[in-house]
Amino acid sequence: MPTRRLLLLSVVLLLLVYNWWHFNHRRPGPHPMPAEAIADSTDIWTAYDNAVNLRDAPETQYGTAVDRINSAKTALPNPNLKVNADALADLRGCMLWLQFYRQTVNKPNPDPAWRERSLQHIQSCSKNHADIAH
Repeated sequence: MPTRRLLLLSVVLLLLVYNWWHFNHRRPGPHPMPAEAIADSTDIWTAYDNAVNLRDAPETQYGTAVDRINSAKTALPNPNLKVNADALADLRGCMLWLQFYRQTVNKPNPDPAWRERSLQHIQSCSKNHADIAH
């Protein structure tokens, strides 16, 4: 009877050692799945912050800043990747508030509440996306 237990214990230990060795020395298969690259949206938010800094500038300067944002958007690879799609959706919202600000600031009698709301959102966009990018 004790030899049977000893034999069973030996087999179990050998299996444990084999599994440990196999786990630590296995090689990847012939066709590993490539991981999808997550693009960095820092360029988009840098361009956005530049446009925010020029929000009260003449249209030519501000228009150039908006062109930089559009260039950064088109340079973002794989826009359907969730991380990139989320960044582009956030950018659309932030750009909308920036456009609202530009429209109200150039009116002779701008609505102070609307302008203030736009400014708060613009500042929130810049702060939040600066925190995310770093």
